[in-house]
Amino acid sequence: MDDTDDTELPGFVFSAQTVADLGSLVVPVDGPAPSRVLLLTRPGRPAATDLPAALGTVADEAEAPGQDLLLEVEPLHHVVPYETIDHIVSWLDAGNRAAPSAISAPRRDVASMTHDGAVLTERIVALGPVGLFAIATEPKVATGSPTVLMLNSGNDWHVGPNRLWVDLSRRWALAGFRCVRFDESGLGDSPARPGKEAHVVRAPEAFDDVAEAAAALEPDDPTNVILVGLCSGAYQALENALLLAPRAVYAVNPILHFNPPELATGPMDPRRRICRPATSFVQVYRWLPIAPLRRRLGKLAWRMVHLLNRRQDPSNWLDQLRGNGVEVLVICGRDEARPFRSVIEGTRGPPPGSGEIRIDVIDDIDHALMPAWQRIEVTRRMTEHLLGHFAPEQSRSIARRNSA
Repeated sequence: MDDTDDTELPGFVFSAQTVADLGSLVVPVDGPAPSRVLLLTRPGRPAATDLPAALGTVADEAEAPGQDLLLEVEPLHHVVPYETIDHIVSWLDAGNRAAPSAISAPRRDVASMTHDGAVLTERIVALGPVGLFAIATEPKVATGSPTVLMLNSGNDWHVGPNRLWVDLSRRWALAGFRCVRFDESGLGDSPARPGKEAHVVRAPEAFDDVAEAAAALEPDDPTNVILVGLCSGAYQALENALLLAPRAVYAVNPILHFNPPELATGPMDPRRRICRPATSFVQVYRWLPIAPLRRRLGKLAWRMVHLLNRRQDPSNWLDQLRGNGVEVLVICGRDEARPFRSVIEGTRGPPPGSGEIRIDVIDDIDHALMPAWQRIEVTRRMTEHLLGHFAPEQSRSIARRNSA
């Protein structure tokens, strides 16, 4: 944050004017008391003030279960408090004295807006045979630049972490890029694939989602895309880059060490090239109940572990991306940089005509980029890379000005 009167909360910045406007709001003392009031409090946390007395009425009081699983867990494990939501809906319905009536709201799939003085178009699109939900932000004049695909991070929907995908889409569209932020199947507003569960993070279906989205948006050349992601989205972008060989991949704080969900019922999806599950081959070997069998397979087990680790070492799969001409920008904090140590400390340079591998380590950024200055810094680095490699020359000065 710079030295202004703006106020920052985790993930959001409120202008001084907005803060002043909110601070001026007061409960009117001379107006009629509300006929009904619902007061929900977290279990074990009574209301700090006597709100019903201040409103001059009696409140229907109840607990709001599930707030701890919504607010006090890692983003990957958020649980929507449906019980509390159902209680609110039932309470509102009980107080509705009017007869039900049908309403008709016109559907709008396209919207025009002015962003930093330029006209942009945003439209809702359905991608691939599943109909993945997406919002495409498009420049006024197409430039032929690659399409930017922005992936889910954890349970976040297509707005991205702290609405970062929305901001980036509009900034980069000013430079002539069509930017598409979409929900993988079963997440956000996208339907789950037939026979698959919804709300599964890092599901193997994400491989198909990214491939189908790229093919739908660039049917003549699905490789003409740039994949962008944070956390699980960054991991998925890197994995799909090995299969798709896109123009570039921007990975922010990728997590490479985790147990894929399919391990709960079977083997790991063979398309996973860079995932390092906690349940390793050695652990499976140790579970063998017969000691002679363990001894006989011991050398084979360790040989397999060595081969798998060598295959999953970032220096190897990043070399493949580089050889395929994929530009790679990884931006990460100190902890997330550990898997890339062999690359950061290596001395090998890129072969002529290959893609560029760049790993930027920012020691003091947190995983989800909650403070505004971190999002600003990550935006600056990605924007500079995007403009330097892919933007039409006439668009670069405009986009640089809007990324400052």
